Amino acid sequence: MKAQNENLIKGIVVMGVITLLPVAIRYAAPLVRSLARSTLKVGVRVYEKGREVQARFDETIDDIVAEVREELLEEREAKEMAAELSERFRTAQNEPRGQNEPQGIESDAQAASPVTLREVKPGR
Repeated sequence: MKAQNENLIKGIVVMGVITLLPVAIRYAAPLVRSLARSTLKVGVRVYEKGREVQARFDETIDDIVAEVREELLEEREAKEMAAELSERFRTAQNEPRGQNEPQGIESDAQAASPVTLREVKPGR
């Protein structure tokens, strides 16, 4: 009999909950709606802030990548120039003097003559 009374009480409680549930939902709905709106507002703000942070991060990374690419380009150009100068120096050392200069034209050192003050005439 005790088990029957317990089952009866459980049944009454379940029926009461089922009966009162629509009323409770009706009164709780504005509170739940307000809580849901507040939660969504916070979520949207966090999302927007995250996008701002991500945009700044992306910009910083893009700047760093651009700087690194520029440095690599400068290093590559410097290596190419050094290799070219080294090659020119090697070929100049291996060739006899005057072979690189065109025939019949004086070198800059031979063509240049020292200028003295007597040769300079004041303009009128």
